[in-house]
Amino acid sequence: MNNNNIVYLFKRIIVCLFIITCLCNSVSAQNKKVILLGFYVGNYNDGTTLITTATQAVPCPLDSNSFPKTNTWFYDRLAQQANAIAAHGFTAIWLPAMSKGGLGFSGPADKLVFHRGGIYDSGYGVFDHYDLGDKLQMGNYQTRYGSRTQLTRCVAMLRANGLDAYEDFVTNQLSILSNVKPVAPAYLWYQYKNAFDSVGGGRFSKYTLDFHNPPGGKPGSPRGAQDPDVPATTYPDGSPTGQKEGYFGPDFAHITGQQNANGSPGVWCSTQLDLWGDWLIKATGIQGYRLDDASGISWDFLKEFVNYGAMKGKFSVTELAGSPFGVAQLKTWMQTNMDQSGSNFTMFDQVLQGALSALCKTNKFYMPAFQTKYMSYGATNEMNPAAGSQNPGAYDIYRSLLVTDTAQVVTVVNEVDSESGPNPVLPKQCLIGYAYILTIGFGIPCIPYRDWSTDAGCYGGTIIDANKLNYHLNKLIWCHNFICSGGITNEYSASNGWIYSFQKTGGKQAVVLLNSNQDADVPVTVPTSIPNGTVLTDYTDHHITATVTNGTLTVTVPANKNGRGYLVMAPAGITGTFAVNKTSVTQEWDAADDLSIPPANDKMHEVCRIWVDGGQTITSTLLAYNIKNWNKRANLLVEIDRSSLDNKTNIAVASRTFNAKQQKQLLNYITPANVTPGYYSIWVKGNNLPAKSGYEWFNLQSTYTAPQTVTADFTDTVPVLKYATKHNR
Repeated sequence: MNNNNIVYLFKRIIVCLFIITCLCNSVSAQNKKVILLGFYVGNYNDGTTLITTATQAVPCPLDSNSFPKTNTWFYDRLAQQANAIAAHGFTAIWLPAMSKGGLGFSGPADKLVFHRGGIYDSGYGVFDHYDLGDKLQMGNYQTRYGSRTQLTRCVAMLRANGLDAYEDFVTNQLSILSNVKPVAPAYLWYQYKNAFDSVGGGRFSKYTLDFHNPPGGKPGSPRGAQDPDVPATTYPDGSPTGQKEGYFGPDFAHITGQQNANGSPGVWCSTQLDLWGDWLIKATGIQGYRLDDASGISWDFLKEFVNYGAMKGKFSVTELAGSPFGVAQLKTWMQTNMDQSGSNFTMFDQVLQGALSALCKTNKFYMPAFQTKYMSYGATNEMNPAAGSQNPGAYDIYRSLLVTDTAQVVTVVNEVDSESGPNPVLPKQCLIGYAYILTIGFGIPCIPYRDWSTDAGCYGGTIIDANKLNYHLNKLIWCHNFICSGGITNEYSASNGWIYSFQKTGGKQAVVLLNSNQDADVPVTVPTSIPNGTVLTDYTDHHITATVTNGTLTVTVPANKNGRGYLVMAPAGITGTFAVNKTSVTQEWDAADDLSIPPANDKMHEVCRIWVDGGQTITSTLLAYNIKNWNKRANLLVEIDRSSLDNKTNIAVASRTFNAKQQKQLLNYITPANVTPGYYSIWVKGNNLPAKSGYEWFNLQSTYTAPQTVTADFTDTVPVLKYATKHNR
């Protein structure tokens, strides 16, 4: 090879290395997924006692039993924090179940006090699936979290900050009703208001044959049979588990419930749940969902549900805590029974959660149990294949779905069930657990709002090592994104059982060390393949440095006092900030007599209000509407108004008509750049509609971009738009 060729080759190598470096930097700048569990349901624990007198849920302005008292609806509180949440590295928020419930609780776990009404329900006692806080039912328009308008505005502001929003789909049970006396032959159990405030006309009524366990076993109230293939009672191979399913309220019989009810083919409740899930995702503009209590739901139905309409292809995370499955069976359930192997279909690793809880609460927990070769026993070790899988002996109770299926797992320390129980992982215990899930580099970490938030009634303000718990969590989230990438190697556990360490193979190849000894710092020498002479520093505020020597790193790991027994060691000088990318939202409003929005008539009627930033485009369209018996002069007028916060002033800024041939055509309006963010309302009026009907259903869709931060007068004061009409138009 001549010198010219050598020079040419050298230049090509330099260019390739530059491109690779740019690509690596580009990848590192992307935010790795971290979910914020954006609400809570349990009693407040001050570290020594539970406050059991308050309603077990986030505070609500209309609940005098709230702790703490508040004047702010929770949807508004989340919207106010959307920019800060994104700026600290969260990529998604798990929102509460959005449909109106009927039952809440206060008191200790063994002496619960029931509170009936929509504002007391944290979301798991669903009453009306189609009431998002805009029907006067269960005592109020709003849910505990706010009105439908506040919900859609909250989602819009999350999207404006690049955050995905996930709904908590409760598809197994409904709220317990004590005063219903179903009558043959229909045995109607649940019925709802329609768009005209008439009880009984609302969509998706429920009957006793929709359930396999109608509450209370009412006389003359037949029940359906229990479904097949319920994970609580059946293993993935079809053999019985020998266990029974636990119940919260009346549980749907998704497979064996009443057939072909009210003219709907198939199983009534299953068909209606499919339609509802599709409607809710489109109505709110969310990007995914959690599947609550999947251990009590036949996988034959659930497989259909996640592939129906807008649910298909969305991100989901399944709660399967009530099943007796081992990690290999959990993986089989996802990939074979549910036929979902992609990273968009995930499950909480509530097997690993038990080990993390024990680590957080136990002084001198036996750390070798965390080695992947032990946590994967009985399955495959996908996290560190070279280590294989071995019998952990006495510690075989600790397993990890994460280790055996790295792409389909969401990791948790505290979540809805554990933090609401009598023995949660407390603020001064939890950090070492979060250190593990945020540095291991696999799975999607999920952090509860209550642990992260510094609001009154939350734990994020707890002082640990002169800083708040919130501060330490943000540090670990930063490490998760900018330091702890790639696979793992050089796993090590100390002979005294107190230290577990591993090295990350990506980026700067950080070394993570965890110490379970709550009483003493522990010196340790661990193996590493980081080049000798490399000086490593801790990125979690322990102010420790050490030099790699002879293929080892010798360092003293701090005592696990208040959960701070961890180090994240990497070369100095690593920097990074989280990207906050502005994104629009697309939401739909269906107007029909059996929903909450009345169909179009000859009055100008307010359909919705949307919260839009200055200088942004609103694109509205009627995707579908009833044109039966229309003449050439019939049309629907769509108008966009600039609206005051109290909705008393509405000024038209754009409009267009939609005739029988103009479905899906667009109405665009660009908000003035020099005007502050605020509400724009969308109105619909029918012109020359058929005299016999006078009303026409329609589906309105709008795409818009909300502001990233809130204005001083942000708090919503209008819970419902049901009777907002312009009679003179």
